[in-house]
Amino acid sequence: MRPVDGHHEIIAGHRRRRAAEAAGLTEVPVTVRTLDDTQALELMVIDNLQRQDVHPLEEANGYRALMDRAHYEVEAIAAKVGKSVTYVYQRLKLIDLGPAARKAFLSNELTAAHAILLARLQPADQKAALEQCFLHNYGDPTKEGQRHARSVRDLAAWINDHLQLDLHAAPFKKDDDTLVPAAGACRTCPKRTGNAPALFPDVAKGDTCTDPNCYHAKLQAHLDRTLATLEADGSTAARISERYYLSPQDKKKLGGVLVREQYRDAAKKKCPHTVQAVVVDSDRGPIGSVKTICTAGKACEVHAEKWERQNAASSQRRNTGEKAKARAAELETKIRRAILTAIVAATGKLKDLDFREVAIAMAKRVTHDDWKAVWAALGWVLPKKTLGSLDYRGVALKRLAEAPEREIAQLLVAATLGPDATV
Repeated sequence: MRPVDGHHEIIAGHRRRRAAEAAGLTEVPVTVRTLDDTQALELMVIDNLQRQDVHPLEEANGYRALMDRAHYEVEAIAAKVGKSVTYVYQRLKLIDLGPAARKAFLSNELTAAHAILLARLQPADQKAALEQCFLHNYGDPTKEGQRHARSVRDLAAWINDHLQLDLHAAPFKKDDDTLVPAAGACRTCPKRTGNAPALFPDVAKGDTCTDPNCYHAKLQAHLDRTLATLEADGSTAARISERYYLSPQDKKKLGGVLVREQYRDAAKKKCPHTVQAVVVDSDRGPIGSVKTICTAGKACEVHAEKWERQNAASSQRRNTGEKAKARAAELETKIRRAILTAIVAATGKLKDLDFREVAIAMAKRVTHDDWKAVWAALGWVLPKKTLGSLDYRGVALKRLAEAPEREIAQLLVAATLGPDATV
């Protein structure tokens, strides 16, 4: 408590006071201290965080209050509450959760680990990741409309594949603060994982961008700057893809882009059709590089031979691969037929036990639906204890272990012809 206009203010113990009143107590032990506003806030927040039911978001708001009103640094808060600096940083980041993610977190649909992964993303990316976060219970009438969160590992993997970009492979310079002035340089950006290691302890690469929109804006600015530089002297610059084929959607997105079949590398030999080109799309590596290309095709006297040679080499590789697959398939077929011939030739020497093993092997290959026809043909009846699961195969395999010779022969015939009995 602390004195306020002749009275005392409760800093910690509000619930204990209410419990005492409910119990009819008129006196309780208290500790009286003289505190200033900063000390009172510190004591209030730290005491509140000792509750077992404190929600991580409430914890985050308490840490933020200490920073904003008492001017604490993260390291000082971590020391006060006995937590690691990484823990406090990640709790503070939860304040950046968007409305939808915050609602899911407060309703316990998400764990703190899910929420931290989402909070580290930009608002638009949070929405996309939240949609990927849940698996719906389709096909189960008892859980229709319900959803449950996928594992933290799966969510982290999706974010890593779709939303975190490798700055080391970017074609633009990380210390360039003029490319997109509003964004500044990547080297000092707080959205670069290397600048916030306590917030991204699970991301191994420090040069990872967590803002795809900013990354792609810089990438486009770099491409525009490169094209403008090439065209500054009045020459024409081409935009090329390193892929051989573009889908209709990619063609619409990329515009007038040349694919591999439409140009050849002309760095060593120049011709009247030689132009400078910028790689704006690639499935082989980073984009943004500048190349010298020929776009005349077979009509070019300088590069026509190379054009033909490369086309022939590509066709030859394709044909060679197809022929190799055909030879491998033919050889595999010969081997399998030789094995089958040997097995059939040896059937006259098989004993009852051998036929039993063949029947068991055959039974394992019968599908669930075909088993219905097999059981009907054999006149077998499932034991009552298996009616719920309809484990045709399991019961058949147990029965075959002790079945008489006649029943084994019947099963072999039924398993062979059973699939033909169902349409």
